[in-house]
Amino acid sequence: MELDDVNGVNVNDLVKKVSELPANLRFVNNNYLVSYIKDSIKKTEKYDSFFINTKDKQLEEIWGMNGKNPDANKYVYKITLERNNM
Repeated sequence: MELDDVNGVNVNDLVKKVSELPANLRFVNNNYLVSYIKDSIKKTEKYDSFFINTKDKQLEEIWGMNGKNPDANKYVYKITLERNNM
């Protein structure tokens, strides 16, 4: 078992640095959009900004970040999307 592997889950699948995120994610730090995301998706209240990926107008992937300045070394946290999560 690797150190990054906890209970069969690769930690890198849940926590990354901004510099490690895929290029297709869009950064969202606009107050209106951040409020909308926080109101719409559980488990997002503690984040200040987000990286999102949409497909066919549906949210496919979301990562939360503390702060509103996406420095390359800042950590982001994957938010699991569930049907009843939205």
